[in-house]
Amino acid sequence: MFKRVNRKTFLILLLCITGFTAVYLYYVKKQRQEAIASYLPRPLVGDIYKMEAANAVFYLQVKEVKADAVYFYRSRLDAWAASDILLNQFDSSTVVPYGKKDLEEIKNGRWDDEPHDHTSLIDISRK
Repeated sequence: MFKRVNRKTFLILLLCITGFTAVYLYYVKKQRQEAIASYLPRPLVGDIYKMEAANAVFYLQVKEVKADAVYFYRSRLDAWAASDILLNQFDSSTVVPYGKKDLEEIKNGRWDDEPHDHTSLIDISRK
């Protein structure tokens, strides 16, 4: 029924899949960097920050913005790697404050103190 796939066809398919994946990942990275650059200096209530710390992914949702700090609701769950489908639920009973300097250090990947081991900002989404 199916003919065997010859080496040339297999190589073409492999190159197409690899090329598409590389272009897609480049586009996603560029889009995330643009979102961080435009949304981080001017946070709004409801913005969602995707963070990574010690190989766990979690979300923060902006509750309130003040001159000295941004106050967040933290996601109820953490996940390893990219399996973060259910993390978009927030614990409204606990508010976590981050200073604007802290957020800038997280963006630049320089925030590395004890309770926030290697925390980095992956993405910001605005609804």
